[in-house]
Amino acid sequence: MVSPKSCLAIALLAVAVLLVSTRTSAQNSAEDSGARVRELLVEKRDVLAKYVDHTESQFATGELSSVDVLDAKLALLDAELELAGASEDRVKILRRQFELQKTKESQVAELYAHGNVTFKENMNAVVERIDAEIALSRAMGGE
Repeated sequence: MVSPKSCLAIALLAVAVLLVSTRTSAQNSAEDSGARVRELLVEKRDVLAKYVDHTESQFATGELSSVDVLDAKLALLDAELELAGASEDRVKILRRQFELQKTKESQVAELYAHGNVTFKENMNAVVERIDAEIALSRAMGGE
């Protein structure tokens, strides 16, 4: 016969094994999920890089405006920011975003002055520049 103490010890051992295996399984699942997310972020960045090339080609032929090219470049920088690990890399990307947003703000203001974009589009460009400057300031303050 098995003693009650032996049964308790076996039960506790079984629970411990179950907890360890569940935790290990969850860690492996999280690692697999993290790797998959990184693959998707890389794929997104690569697609956006192709899109930038395409918009630059269309701009060269007069099919798109320079603002469209800037928007494509900003989307690419957003994807690069999601992949950036080191804070100095993030600051470099945020600095580039801020510079592009300043350029976009200026170009949209000129288009607005000529009646080619709406007031809303003009104000959105200003707010996007401010947001970029806030993000850069925060990142630089964290250094």
